[in-house]
Amino acid sequence: MCAGPISSTALICLLHLSKALALCLILHALVAPAASIDGECIDECSPSGKHKSIAVCTRSYCDKYKKGGAYASRCLRPKLSPDVQGYRYALLECKATCGLCGAKPLDKDEHCEPHLGLSGGTPADPAKNVAWPQYIGLKLGNGSDANPEWYKPYMEHRLDAQYQNIEWPKGQKTESKIRVDCNPASCDNPPECGIPVCRGVGFCASSLLVCSGQCHNLNKGLLSTCGGTGCGSLGLSTIQNAAPHLPGGPPSNTSWVLSVPGSREGMYWGFGYQSGYQKTFPAAGLDSDREHSGYLTPSEKYCNPLKWIASSKWSITHTGMSPQIDQLERSAALLFVKTTVCLKANCSGKSGKQCKPQKCYANTSARCLKLHGKVFPRYQQYIKNKHIRRAWRLYRAGNYAPCTQLAEKAAAQFLAGV
Repeated sequence: MCAGPISSTALICLLHLSKALALCLILHALVAPAASIDGECIDECSPSGKHKSIAVCTRSYCDKYKKGGAYASRCLRPKLSPDVQGYRYALLECKATCGLCGAKPLDKDEHCEPHLGLSGGTPADPAKNVAWPQYIGLKLGNGSDANPEWYKPYMEHRLDAQYQNIEWPKGQKTESKIRVDCNPASCDNPPECGIPVCRGVGFCASSLLVCSGQCHNLNKGLLSTCGGTGCGSLGLSTIQNAAPHLPGGPPSNTSWVLSVPGSREGMYWGFGYQSGYQKTFPAAGLDSDREHSGYLTPSEKYCNPLKWIASSKWSITHTGMSPQIDQLERSAALLFVKTTVCLKANCSGKSGKQCKPQKCYANTSARCLKLHGKVFPRYQQYIKNKHIRRAWRLYRAGNYAPCTQLAEKAAAQFLAGV
């Protein structure tokens, strides 16, 4: 008779007892289901798992998760171990070896990791899901200390009158003064706003010119080895504006990209991206790679009790102008930086229908340029990254002039849709 568990193949064998045993076993081997099927608990980082194409997912990789192995502690739930991210890796890679078949994913809010710029606190005493995060050691534009809870007025759906229509900048001639509203998405706020200054550091540790070539040396603040509690001094510098054409802008004609909104920190990036490119932090997802889950590039694995979102767009691009006889559309350029900041709204005393869960602010800085060279294609839909990089090189070298009235109008129209 046929050996092995009773299956459809075994039943066939029982009905053909006159067949040779060898033939029966061959038939069973040919039609038996594969070891890895939907719903079966297996080690995904193995030759038969979902991640089999990854080089490290060898037959022996999950041995590291066995008792006495290098990753054995990852198999413990976070209540028994502080290694939250390690436990998530265990579920993704080697849940069968860990004995975690059927284990539920971790709740991201309950098992998040602290981040000084999102959930507040100090390196020695980082906070997690506190109601009112404390952002310690921040400064205002006049050098005075910022309130650790500076964000509170900006959680209100209607900004209080004291934060609106403020004369700025101070001490200027009457004709150059303007009136502004306090704006967490801007780096140029009057001290009365109580909004801390913006600070940044180069995306690349070796060079700010990230679009002139591949960056092989990332700033340590981007790496997961420098997590939410920081990793010492990052060499952050203070700026007054996110755009390079304004006073106090970022160095080397780069853009400032806000990534840690609670502490007002970010990175200096080059203008090598098309107008639709956008970076948003904290990035969606819990399991980012090591270059996108560090202090300056937080993901959802970090605690974020105020539901901060920081989004940036920046480019030097085609104005969208239709082809002209003199081909002005090929040299007219729009340089812009747009920053959006959202945080949890204060809905106390309001019904759900009357109070949206988030309050958002936006700030856009832009300039029209006439580049000394025909850089762009005649039609905007044909623009490529190489055109953007070429325009940025001319801008950095100072090879441009003021725009014509027509180019200014086209740039303004394009900017309205950014």
